[in-house]
This record gives sequence, structure tokens and C-alpha cells, in this order.
Amino acid sequence: MSTKIFGREYKLTVATFDVSALRVQFDITKTLKPTPNTCEIKLYNLTQEHRNELATPKKLPVRLQAGYKGALAQLYLGEVRRARSVTEGADVVTYLSTADSEDPLQKTRLNRPVGAGASPADVLPMLVAALGVGEGNAKQMVAKLRAKGAANVYGKRAVLSGHAAQELTDFCRSAGIEWSIQDGRLQFLDLNKPLEGTAVELSADTGLVGSPTVDSKGLAEAKCAMIPLLQPGRKVAFNSEHLKGGYRIIQAKYNGDSHAEEWHTTITCKKY
Repeated sequence: MSTKIFGREYKLTVATFDVSALRVQFDITKTLKPTPNTCEIKLYNLTQEHRNELATPKKLPVRLQAGYKGALAQLYLGEVRRARSVTEGADVVTYLSTADSEDPLQKTRLNRPVGAGASPADVLPMLVAALGVGEGNAKQMVAKLRAKGAANVYGKRAVLSGHAAQELTDFCRSAGIEWSIQDGRLQFLDLNKPLEGTAVELSADTGLVGSPTVDSKGLAEAKCAMIPLLQPGRKVAFNSEHLKGGYRIIQAKYNGDSHAEEWHTTITCKKY
């Protein structure tokens, strides 16, 4: 059952148990880089049974949904990589370090012949299958590559061999696209382009907190209410006194405390 405090709503499932009734603090970092997104979690007063389950060496799933009343949405999906519990005053606090698809990104290798005359549209599905995570929007990107009619670039002796994530990175660099993993699913984008779809408008009336800032490199940073739609790759349209126009989110940080005031998203964006 989800928990509602001060209009906010959240649900956290760790392994097989729902801990939404407990005090939960979390710090999530998501980016467009081909590295694991992470979430650091503090749980207050888990049962001894649940602490024992978290102490096992197995990769246990973590799913966090958050938002406000009537607008609950998935914020993060990953696996526990470390857990420790300490006594702090009257509480037993469990610290969870989690990551999204860390094992496939770090450990998966491949060794597969490509075949003479293969095009980029033929090779991308091979790399996706080898990595072994959710295919996300891979089919749409394959269709784009095929529509571009890219020339066959692989000879009869071509082989995909080595670290699968690095092979995918090298492929995307040559094809003018970029990739990341978001909540266990691959996300492909044309280089420096946003996801298709309507931009999220950000103003004082729609959750913007304070004034966005822009640095010397043109990166805009803004603090907002907890808005799950603000994901890496998504378009945002700023409508504030100091910043207007369309940007692409390249990093999103979500910070929340179920029993305190912190319940925000901080995004870093760049014009697209």
C-alpha cells in the first residue's frame, strides 16, 4: 500500500517486501551516460527478518515509485549491491547502495561474427541481444538506421568481440547515436537530440523552485518539485523570468525524505 504524507505519495519495494510504511530517504542520480544509474537509500527500523534477507549475496530488486497524490509513477528500478545496518540512537538504520543493470554493463562479453555486408541496422540488434537487458526503444532506432540507408561497413571477417557495453559505445559513436540504460531498459537517442514527445513545461506554477541557473558552458540547472516525468533525454520548456526555451535533460537527481520536507528533482539540461 502506498503511503501519503503532506500530499506526497510513494511506494518502495525491496526484494520481496514492501517497506512503504517505514521512513525512507533516497538520493537517485540518473544520466545519459552508458554507466549505471544509482540510488542510495536509508530505511528506518526494518525487521530483523528483512535485514537478514538483505544480507544475502544475491542481487535483490529495488523499485521506487514516487510523486504526489494521484500522480504516482516509477522513479527508479535497480538492484541492491550493498546493504548494512547500524544503530543510530533509538533507530536501526539500513543503508542500501543500489545500481541499475550494473552486472550486464560491467561483466557481459561477446564474441560473434557479423557477416559480410552487414549494415549498422543489422548489427545493433546483435549488440542489444548480447547485453541482455530490456531492449527499450532499440527497434525504433534500428528502423531509423535502416531508413537512413547507411552503407554496408562490415567485411566478411568482421567480429564483435570484447566487452559488450564498450562494443555498443563504439558502435553508437560511429553511427552518430548515444545510449544509456534507464530502469533496466536501453534508451537510444540521436546524438544530442531529445526523446520524441511533448516537452514538460517548467514554471513557478508547474513545480519550478527558485530560478534556474546557466553556466559558461550553457548548462542549465533547475530545482523542481518531485516530478517523475523529468527523466534523462526528456524535453523541458522553461518559462521563468531568467530562462526560457527548450532544453534536453542530461542528468536528473531525485532527493526525498518521506518524513521531512525534502521532495525534489534537480535537473541539468542543455539546449538541443
